Amino acid sequence: MCPGFTGADIENLVNNSIADAVHHGKTSANKQDFEQARDRIMMGIERKTLTIADIERIKTAIHESGHAITCYFTPNAKKLYKATIVARGGSLGATYMEPDDSEVSMSKEQLLAQIDVSMGGHVAEKMVLGDKLISSGCGSDLQGATWIAYAAVRRFGMFGDEGATFISSDMKETSDEFNAEVDDKVKKLLDESFERVSKLLIDKDWELWEMSKNLFWFDYLDYDEIQTIMKWKKLNKIKVWEWKEKADFIRF
Repeated sequence: MCPGFTGADIENLVNNSIADAVHHGKTSANKQDFEQARDRIMMGIERKTLTIADIERIKTAIHESGHAITCYFTPNAKKLYKATIVARGGSLGATYMEPDDSEVSMSKEQLLAQIDVSMGGHVAEKMVLGDKLISSGCGSDLQGATWIAYAAVRRFGMFGDEGATFISSDMKETSDEFNAEVDDKVKKLLDESFERVSKLLIDKDWELWEMSKNLFWFDYLDYDEIQTIMKWKKLNKIKVWEWKEKADFIRF
């Protein structure tokens, strides 16, 4: 889970893990300490002084649940690792996937899966909260999905018409007509992704509610906990009335 880490980065990871363990009175660092240290290095320190209203935490829980569920059920997506709504750096939450060390290139199906996973948070918010309460946190996800779609069309030539390809990384090198055609293909890819993810999350509405509830109350869910929910099993960690009381803020 530490792609691109140098020897110095790993040393820093170990030192931070040991420091966390000592801070909590432990005699050795465990997996949780390493997780916290990794998140701090890659995402920034936890913003403990940031006061986040319950309604914003609910929105973030729904958003990250959309990413996680889309990742879990989408063929060719990377394996889900964990989800969190702990604010770090400029982010209010994150969904982590396991890097594939053997991966040197990506297929068309893998790129489409990446677009779908990026789209998951936006679709979940739109589906549950509606257009009026959807958050600006979807912006970076949509930007990422659009970048992948453009790369697939312009750089990799994966979505050209039969007998033709669309290969050019620089818009200045191509005509306005060509650029407009690329834009149309990119929009089609994003629209199709939105439809796929919408159908998936509508079908998985119970999982979306259940995961959102548990993320809201416990901040972190690892893969085993997420898998339990995906198999229609409750984690039995919260009281239904407590969640309903919080959920009334946005009229679920």
